[in-house]
Amino acid sequence: MSFTHVNQHLLFWALAVCRWISAFFLSELFNMCIIHGYIPNSCLNTTISPICKNKNGNMSDTSNYISVPVATVVSKLHEYFMLSSISPFVGTTDNQFGFRAGHSTVQCTFLLKQTASYFVTHGSSVRAVFLDDSKAFDRVPHIQLFEKLIQTKVPACFVRLMKHWNKEQTMQIKWGKHFSEAFFSFHVSNGVRQRGVLSPYLFAVYLDDLSNELNNIKARCYTGEVLLNHLMFADNICVFCPLVCWLQRILDVCQTYAESHRIILNCNKTVCMTIKAKNTKSTATPLLKLGGQYVKSVDQHKYQGIILDTELSDDKTFRDNCDINIVQ
Repeated sequence: MSFTHVNQHLLFWALAVCRWISAFFLSELFNMCIIHGYIPNSCLNTTISPICKNKNGNMSDTSNYISVPVATVVSKLHEYFMLSSISPFVGTTDNQFGFRAGHSTVQCTFLLKQTASYFVTHGSSVRAVFLDDSKAFDRVPHIQLFEKLIQTKVPACFVRLMKHWNKEQTMQIKWGKHFSEAFFSFHVSNGVRQRGVLSPYLFAVYLDDLSNELNNIKARCYTGEVLLNHLMFADNICVFCPLVCWLQRILDVCQTYAESHRIILNCNKTVCMTIKAKNTKSTATPLLKLGGQYVKSVDQHKYQGIILDTELSDDKTFRDNCDINIVQ
């Protein structure tokens, strides 16, 4: 275990015990950081812990791992401090359900099912495409992110501080119980930290222009006065429409936005599912393209923990949850 890692445990204990005293000094520190656009180097050290996604898969394949940066205690507190100040400026469209008060994955999935149910009961099938963007959090270019923060009128002092933060922070690798040496630390010029306090809000701002572009397309599901063609939960994106030609137009907009924002849409993991209208025995498999490749069609897909199928049945979800409870 590294000396820095031990220090973080001691610091956390000290702040917890002396929280009333430390609160004053921390607030002074954070205010000075914002005024001068500078963060002490000791607060910029970050440890990256690779976590295996599939232990039964290829353990030597880099794509089978996700990098989880662990920041210092003081920097996490600083992020909470900044979030309380910039939260009024980092709002998103109503299509984004991730990391918003009063929103959840259940609501996102429920809205998708209710919208599709409205159409299938009125005799129209709905096609839904579940997009997979590979390592989206890790690919966010800092320059474009800061430009979007300025466009949303985030105060310049916070943007300047975040620019310094991302430019000067150093990374250290943790593998098992071993840490890389201090002189092997390196800088990162893109990405927002997974599990960071500010990261999901910054990523939502980065994707918000895509949501606005999709909302401006007339290709969508009309349910009374509600017009929908996509739902988002952080980087999980679902686009849907009754007509295949309209859905292809939506996918083209997503692909164009992804190419201009360094987002890689993985066609191999992106799937399309047709929710069939009632009294319809079969429907033609839609031929949709994403990035020049045909999108795979499936009869069921697990979205936000809910198993969706072509008939909007909840049976598979109930069975899956029961099997998990029995195993536990």
